[in-house]
Amino acid sequence: MRSLKKISEHGEQVRIFQWAKLMEIKHPQLKYMFSTLNGIKLSIGSAKKAKLSGNKKGVPDIIFPYKSGKYSGLMIELKIEYNKPTTEQKDYIKFTRDQGFYSQVCYGSDESIELIKNYMDGAL
Repeated sequence: MRSLKKISEHGEQVRIFQWAKLMEIKHPQLKYMFSTLNGIKLSIGSAKKAKLSGNKKGVPDIIFPYKSGKYSGLMIELKIEYNKPTTEQKDYIKFTRDQGFYSQVCYGSDESIELIKNYMDGAL
């Protein structure tokens, strides 16, 4: 198991997308999974531009627009260690669940990857 000392949300998200890239041969639908970049720290000017361009608080970190079973797609809000979702994130997760998405908070890359596998297998 990896040391918890130097784990960052960014590093965990990179790990998820590295795994997805490796798995695209077996699961080509993974090439459509993407990040919203909401966890990236921006300068004040860039943050204003992002907001004007439609960036919104609360949107989950990872979106997988692939229909599986009864779900329209998968959305993951990635957290590490003891971080908790914000009110905006909870509201967005509830809304997307109501729209037919499987939306979930996951703690770390291992949990996220396991969820993605189960989602693609129709095990949810």
